[in-house]
Amino acid sequence: MIKRKPDWQIHLNKYIAEVQSKKFKYGKWDCCHFGAGAIKAITGSDLMKEYRGKYKSKKEAMEILDKKPLFEILKEKLGEPVPAAQAKRGDLAFHEGRVGIIIGRYAIFLTDEGYHQLSIQ
Repeated sequence: MIKRKPDWQIHLNKYIAEVQSKKFKYGKWDCCHFGAGAIKAITGSDLMKEYRGKYKSKKEAMEILDKKPLFEILKEKLGEPVPAAQAKRGDLAFHEGRVGIIIGRYAIFLTDEGYHQLSIQ
């Protein structure tokens, strides 16, 4: 089980500020890298270690996810999901096949069209 650093909120805020202008690119900066980066900032654990450099396109990403769906990968690494009403700041969100970061009553998601917020209320 991974644990948050005592000052995790500072690390999460810094991380979000640093990446907010990064543009989507499969295999370099996609929703998985975005979510895993938040977890690494908060805990020091790298969830993308085994997948980094393994795909460069949507097609290659889908080939990996055909073997094991992203939701299943997240459950293996982080445990069973909690209901949205119980999610806390810094938790990962999952919506329509994408990983996001809970930032209060909203989650931030990175898509090929940019960053989007989604209410989790």
